Amino acid sequence: MRLFIMRHGRAGTAPADNERRLSAEGRGDVGRVARRLAGLGERLDAILCSPLARARETAEIMAVEMGSSPVMVEQGLASGASVDAIAGIIRERAAYQALMIVGHNPEFGDLAGRLAGKSGPLELAAGQVVCLDLPLETEGGKSGMLYSVSPEDP
Repeated sequence: MRLFIMRHGRAGTAPADNERRLSAEGRGDVGRVARRLAGLGERLDAILCSPLARARETAEIMAVEMGSSPVMVEQGLASGASVDAIAGIIRERAAYQALMIVGHNPEFGDLAGRLAGKSGPLELAAGQVVCLDLPLETEGGKSGMLYSVSPEDP
């Protein structure tokens, strides 16, 4: 499986954290990242996202720009989820060839670091996506990070 782990784009302020929406800059950043991935020929079978507004908006922009299937909100990707729980959600979707998950730090950085075989987390900037190649359970291979796309990339 090709797994895309994406941190939501830059968000504005709101009275409650779960109400924070993408800023204008965040929407622009996410659109640029989506177009770069599409330009690399990437196609997604599904996009799962946290229920928080900024993650849903990020996922929706990715779906539109990449011509993907509709976004599916996954409660288990909310801020504060455990890395093991997120890994379980990914395992449940093992039939997909290309899956994107959109959520939050520090959990997504921890997961990306673990799957990439790093000794610690990967620091994900707002709007950054990392692409990993996950082996099939039956192959017994190791995961590997293929590349990363960030809003700051030229």
